Amino acid sequence: MVGGGAPIVVQSMTNTDTADAVATARQVQQLAAAGSELVRITVNNEESAAQVAAIREKLDAMGCSVPLVGDFHFIEESQCQQNGESHYQQRMIHRKFRNLSQHKPGN
Repeated sequence: MVGGGAPIVVQSMTNTDTADAVATARQVQQLAAAGSELVRITVNNEESAAQVAAIREKLDAMGCSVPLVGDFHFIEESQCQQNGESHYQQRMIHRKFRNLSQHKPGN
């Protein structure tokens, strides 16, 4: 038995540049319409992270309540230090994404 009796969720992942909120929201909506119950988006830089709220807002405006999951691909600690960033800052970006991507019915 697939899933060992646990529910199975159909998921997909976008192939758009997440920094392009319009294209990403459009593709998420198309994936949801095709049957995806969860859609993953790449969050690989600050520009992409900055668009997560806009993507969620656009999806809500389209009536698309599919949950988003961020695939984070940030730079390593040594590169963070060179850029004046820290793992703490990266975790804060992740926490912000998690909070923004959760769909809250009625909102």
